[in-house]
Amino acid sequence: MEIGIQTHSLIKKFGNITAVNKLDITVKKNTIFGLVGPDGAGKTTTMRMLCSLVVPDSGTAEIGGLNIALKSDEIKKT
Repeated sequence: MEIGIQTHSLIKKFGNITAVNKLDITVKKNTIFGLVGPDGAGKTTTMRMLCSLVVPDSGTAEIGGLNIALKSDEIKKT
């Protein structure tokens, strides 16, 4: 199985508000995936982290095998 998106214990806080708490997801490459939830669940923050627009406080994420913290320029080009 080739991985398209993978996160491990992804966390993002804004002050004392935890927007994303220990998010673990694995999405196979070439798969349609929906990120759904109520208002304030962290969907937009998660997408911003995956697009390298917001830096996670801890945890890791990869898109197409590229680490979002180390390869953000390459991710933005794809």
